[in-house]
Amino acid sequence: AKHSKKRSRGLKDPAGERAPFPFLDNYREPGEDDILALFGQQGRKSRPLGLDSIFQAFSRNKKAKRRLLERLLASLTAEGKLIRLKGPAYIRPESLPRTRGRLALQRQGMGFVKTEDGREIYIHPGQLGGAWNNDLVLVGLLPGQSGKNPEGRVLEVLERAMQKLAALLLPQLVKGGGGPP
Repeated sequence: AKHSKKRSRGLKDPAGERAPFPFLDNYREPGEDDILALFGQQGRKSRPLGLDSIFQAFSRNKKAKRRLLERLLASLTAEGKLIRLKGPAYIRPESLPRTRGRLALQRQGMGFVKTEDGREIYIHPGQLGGAWNNDLVLVGLLPGQSGKNPEGRVLEVLERAMQKLAALLLPQLVKGGGGPP
């Protein structure tokens, strides 16, 4: 019987050549820098990569490596070095098309950014990036989102609308106890 070995195709860079990933030759545990290397140089346009594509680039001991990669991807996402898209797929924030505009928050927590050219971009409550109502923000447009209100993510607050914020601090009541000591 004929036995065929599955060969890893490897990821290719945008020019179509095999990407130089030295960590694939002499295998070691992948780190954050290795994952970011899959997305190309910082500031360079890259395409979104799905979890399976990222996993295939590092696959050796499948279950252990997958858990490790998922933890690393979650860490990079929390630090803002990668953005998790639907699918799940990931992309570097620098690769997103950008625009700027004023953020209008809704009572439900979501927002809309009115751009300088009159478009409105939907911002999910988890994608506000610390922006407040009426802030001037830089927005990254998420891929695959089109229609009347494309979806975006606040990448940076360019100008705060409110310089001062009035707040009322209340003591936290502890169960079984009174108020503050």
